[in-house]
Amino acid sequence: MRLFILCVCLSMLIFAAACSKDKDKDESHYCFMNDTEFYDFIFAHNWGLDLYVSETGKSNLVVYMYGVWAIDSIMSPDDTYTLKLNNFDVPVTNEDGNPYFNNGEGKILPMTTSIEVVFTRNGTILLNKSVTVPAQPTDIVAPSTWNLAQPMTFSWTLSRNSHTQYVDFYAECDTTYGSNYYDDLYTYLAPSARTLTYPANSLSLDGPLNHGSLRLTQFNFAEYSDNYIMVILSGYYLYNPAKRQLVKADAKDIMNRLPQRPYNHK
Repeated sequence: MRLFILCVCLSMLIFAAACSKDKDKDESHYCFMNDTEFYDFIFAHNWGLDLYVSETGKSNLVVYMYGVWAIDSIMSPDDTYTLKLNNFDVPVTNEDGNPYFNNGEGKILPMTTSIEVVFTRNGTILLNKSVTVPAQPTDIVAPSTWNLAQPMTFSWTLSRNSHTQYVDFYAECDTTYGSNYYDDLYTYLAPSARTLTYPANSLSLDGPLNHGSLRLTQFNFAEYSDNYIMVILSGYYLYNPAKRQLVKADAKDIMNRLPQRPYNHK
């Protein structure tokens, strides 16, 4: 009888430990489906570090500092910062209270699926955490001719799900057609989504389509104390009617098209 009770207790302990472990691995709270959810998470923290990652072939990653955010603190030009990415020291410059590294040119790292981030301010550790690099969107299938008056379906491939997936559909005509020379529509998708159909006239222009784009952005997150890390990776394709083909943009073009943080969230 005692042996039976002991076995039952041990089984319950093992089950409880397994559930606790599963809970630690549950990252569904990083899946955001709208701006409110996204920015509620961001503004619930004290400090944030946003890193943009671009793949360069199969051997390297280029990591850019997209932003350092002091949600509940004051950033000073006198602050000193240090940053390590996978044990590589990355010099950080503070210009008028705005930290950045490598003159905005990014830091090249050996190809990896995760980045260990150690970030300090004035000797205090803000972040000491590993974050998974999102998968690169590939094999994007798009209409050979973009007709905004017709439904348009896009599909793509990802080797694994990210925490949050964000798609931006953009079209532009010549600026001589007036103020409505461009239109865009962004959508949050489930991380498992691999296709999206836009209804006819989802975008509207005053003139004929000059060029368009579809940007698939993947976000992964990690938290340390009251601070967060966000790693961003995009697949971005530009439609040029004259060439009838999709052209991949470079990292800086992608970063210029990323959503900007609202200043008056609350």
